[in-house]
Amino acid sequence: MNAAQLENLCRKIAPGDLENLYIMFSSQVPSHHRSGGLGYCGPDLDLVFKSALVSAGRWAGRGRCFYIDDIKMSEKADQARALAGASQSWRDDYFNDRVINVSLHELTHAIVNGAPSAAEPVAEKVIEIQAKAQQWVAESLVPETEPMAWIGHDWRFIHVLCGVVERAERLGVRCVDNVLFDPLLYKLSSLSEYRLALGKTDAESSFSELIAAGPNEAFMDVWSDDITVWFERNMGVVRSRVHAR
Repeated sequence: MNAAQLENLCRKIAPGDLENLYIMFSSQVPSHHRSGGLGYCGPDLDLVFKSALVSAGRWAGRGRCFYIDDIKMSEKADQARALAGASQSWRDDYFNDRVINVSLHELTHAIVNGAPSAAEPVAEKVIEIQAKAQQWVAESLVPETEPMAWIGHDWRFIHVLCGVVERAERLGVRCVDNVLFDPLLYKLSSLSEYRLALGKTDAESSFSELIAAGPNEAFMDVWSDDITVWFERNMGVVRSRVHAR
């Protein structure tokens, strides 16, 4: 699956929320943009990759943007194939599943972040945005030390992700829960538990409408329980950090 196919899939999932969307593969960008993870998304990321998009004839104005490490996922697919003694077609399916599911995760971030301003900032601001993106990449190469691993993947993100996955499944996409949302990494309940609590969403509503309506009480009960458990397990760590300062 290539970037153009992924962009089309994302537009089908969120037709009322996406105008311009750019998905950047690691194989298409300089190595200094490659992070420690399988993908990343951030506000104004389209400006970071604008020169590459212009060179490729893809730039159509400001839009949501995220990065996918197809190189790393291709290597993982090769390793999985070797371990499983599987066929090339199995390997290709494994690769496509990972690329699509990581893309759905990053699409969720792009939706939650909101659309960028239509106007382009002055050159100095663009340089600042590019420097910030470089910092994200550098920080992603450092082992996680923050005990609140769910920051950036809180109830707002999970709520939108549930809707993204529901719509993707209607289009026949094979969704892999642990690739979409790793509960062990974020120290939260599984995505399936949140989806069960939330129930079906309105397929006709846009994601901006879904966000405005908010999740139901059962969904928020799961979130509240997760944060209570996290707090009880990690308060000692947080307290020791506070005293150290």
